[in-house]
Amino acid sequence: MTEWRFWADRSVSVDDGNLTYLPLVGGDNNPNSSATEAETQLKSYVAYTFSDLRVRLSTHSGPGVTFALRDDGSSSSTLTVSLTGTTWIDDLTGSDTVVANSLMNWIADQSAGMHGDTFTVDDSAVTYAHASTKAPIFAFIHGNSLPADRWGVFGTSGTWRTNEIEARTHFYRAQALSNLHVYVSAVSSITADIAISKNGTKSTTVVVAITGTGEFEDATGSESYTDSDDGSFYFDRAVGSATLQVTQVQADTDESISGYGNSTGSPTTRSHLSPSGESIGTTAKDEYDMYIGSVTAANLQCYISSAGSGTRDVTLRIGATDSTTVTINITGTGHFEDITGTETLVDADSLTFSMASTGTGASGRFIAVEVPWSAVGGVTRRIFIT
Repeated sequence: MTEWRFWADRSVSVDDGNLTYLPLVGGDNNPNSSATEAETQLKSYVAYTFSDLRVRLSTHSGPGVTFALRDDGSSSSTLTVSLTGTTWIDDLTGSDTVVANSLMNWIADQSAGMHGDTFTVDDSAVTYAHASTKAPIFAFIHGNSLPADRWGVFGTSGTWRTNEIEARTHFYRAQALSNLHVYVSAVSSITADIAISKNGTKSTTVVVAITGTGEFEDATGSESYTDSDDGSFYFDRAVGSATLQVTQVQADTDESISGYGNSTGSPTTRSHLSPSGESIGTTAKDEYDMYIGSVTAANLQCYISSAGSGTRDVTLRIGATDSTTVTINITGTGHFEDITGTETLVDADSLTFSMASTGTGASGRFIAVEVPWSAVGGVTRRIFIT
């Protein structure tokens, strides 16, 4: 059984004895959270077992906060923690199984509180697994209104892009994508499709028309990709606008995609990014523990939109140490990759990214790495930097 990891790195404040719902993945984008649970839900097209939950608050006052997995609108009693401070809290013994065709998300609940009580959810991570091994989910989280054609990365967080090339995920082996699912929270005079793309061309087999608000899915079509193909989510708009909250698709490989999809800025001093989409910063992000067994990370890639100057790199970071074997030297703009280096991680190792420049900083759209990686049958985990 192969295990994958959902990361979420956000800053969501809740006041006055209230609760909020959160997606399993995400970063510094909308929707960080919502009072409308449907806007935060992923769909399980196969059964998944969840375990190894880690959560952290950055602020807290008042009674404890219950943080739990949600399964079709019900809170888990076996994968949940009570948060009363600002340190990481783990549940490394509990687990819960979500059956096929369920809706999944988090709840953070301080409804026992009162006026003046508050908390801020910063980070969460959880392991998920499927018995057949081949079913990782690629989810894209962003809640802005889309008034024209847009493309989204196959990763955990990011911004819909006006240029298709900036959202392309490169695949290093054959695989098929299926089970497209999206939640639409608002529309205006809409005529549009949500689809996946292949090498810049809209799929005719994994696509669904957006006709209003609510859930839309294509649970029958499949699109095959070969080694060296590129893919992305594609919002194909003819008229009007729509707000897409959560978009997902499922792969048929052992590996998963985890990437950073925001603009990363132009760092000169060594700076760090979490694997879930938090803004880049000089503070090390060394706490995103894997908890998916002993695995290999490989195939680091990025897209650079502003070249910078001097010696520039994008590097995988294991724990508190920058990798010397999985790293990219940046020499201009465009797509860069390291397809030769590998790193081995164990459960307690953390996975993040770092970048720096001795001159003017480069900037990019997203970065990603493949993890867990295998020599055959994998999917790309990518991060771009524009």
